[in-house]
Amino acid sequence: MDYLSLIQRPFYTVKTNPATKSVVGAGPLDDFWYSTPHNDDDPSATDLLKAVPWLWRSVELRANAVASMPFQIMRGDTVIDTSGDEYTNALGWLPNPARLLYLTEAALACWGTAYWWREQNRVAIKAVRYVHPATIEPIIDSQRGLTGFYRTINGYRKQIPVEALAYFWRPDAEVELGPPLGSPVMAAVAASGVLRNLDKFSSAYFARGAIKATLLTVSGAPIKAERDRLKDWWRDLVSGIRNAFATEIVNADSVTPVVIGEGLKELSNATLTSEKRQDIATSMGVPLTMIFSESARGLGGEGVASEDEKKFYTTTIIPECVLVASVVNEQLLEPMGYRLSFLPETLDAFQEDETQRAQAFSLYVNAGLPDEVVGPMLGIELPEGWTWDKIAALKEQRRQEMADAMQDNSNNQPPDNSQDNAKTVDDLRKWRRKSDKRGKLADFESDWIPLAVMDEIKAHGTNGWRDALDDVIVSYTGDEDDRREP
Repeated sequence: MDYLSLIQRPFYTVKTNPATKSVVGAGPLDDFWYSTPHNDDDPSATDLLKAVPWLWRSVELRANAVASMPFQIMRGDTVIDTSGDEYTNALGWLPNPARLLYLTEAALACWGTAYWWREQNRVAIKAVRYVHPATIEPIIDSQRGLTGFYRTINGYRKQIPVEALAYFWRPDAEVELGPPLGSPVMAAVAASGVLRNLDKFSSAYFARGAIKATLLTVSGAPIKAERDRLKDWWRDLVSGIRNAFATEIVNADSVTPVVIGEGLKELSNATLTSEKRQDIATSMGVPLTMIFSESARGLGGEGVASEDEKKFYTTTIIPECVLVASVVNEQLLEPMGYRLSFLPETLDAFQEDETQRAQAFSLYVNAGLPDEVVGPMLGIELPEGWTWDKIAALKEQRRQEMADAMQDNSNNQPPDNSQDNAKTVDDLRKWRRKSDKRGKLADFESDWIPLAVMDEIKAHGTNGWRDALDDVIVSYTGDEDDRREP
């Protein structure tokens, strides 16, 4: 389905149900549909959007990326719904989140604003729908701030309350409260206009039979009727591509054509076209390699395209998702005890990075660096409710428990156990050396290391065995220098 075309479709008048005190949508009236005024000589941003493929594709890439971003809806720490095939519409009023997110991002890219109509009663939201931003005007009072909105459709204006709409406003440094003064599409309008005019010139050139703009000069002073007859003859001759190769015989002494325009050859300025395409891509925050596959070969191939995709998400799409989630949470979900959370780290574009990060984490930890140092250094994100300080405290607690266990074990041993302890320490060091060589906790058998101690070391897992072995050795020798292999 062509979702982008739906940004031109508003809906529903505003009415209040007196029985339920809810804001509801009445059936659309014949004269209540919004239609965009069209001026071919002064195109709007949305006119250019439809006419310039690069601009259209840029908006579509952004909207598709936000619409397909994985997300979850949570109540407290419990996940109640997730995107994709597992989506169940647990909220009850969001049956098609992908479509709504698509339209929201398309509107944010075009106008810098987006609006959701909220149909609700006193206790719950019943439905949400997309509203065309051009039909909404916020009412901002200098003392009270935002007090409502005006909804205008084909000259019909209606005031609606603040709670009827969820409003998304892109931040603007020139605006303290209200919609922004610009948007990505507005920033790309100048470059888009150049490309559109080039396309219009090409179309007009072929519409007049692939003939350059030409003046006809005639000898003498012909009367108006003769001039009109000559004009009609020339128009019939050159109108349409079907006459591009037509043959006519004229009197060269009476009529002299003078070329005053240019053809396609003079407009084949690849540099100009390329610069304007780059301007559009820059304004829209979309890499060239994602809009035009031919660019990938000129900019380094598949490797560059892959990196550009990651940059597209990290610099453009993820910030957009943060904006959308913050509005949805603040205005819709949090009052109900829910929360929307996007999951960009689960995208295929970032999976390779996560694998490399996990490998680097293991290498650093196996080299002796603590987890709580390596994790922040590599930018590893922890599950909700966990912090690196909490992990460090948990490790210290385990270390102390192990030391206490070793102390109890030492107190229960016969007084003359120094030789046995030396053999235990020797086996522990052998186990550590063997594990260091393999890069992981190696299998090891010992007649001297207590089984409880071995089980405790193994319980620390892939990334904690080195610290555990160090702690046990130090607890036997009492020398902190034993944390490193001599």
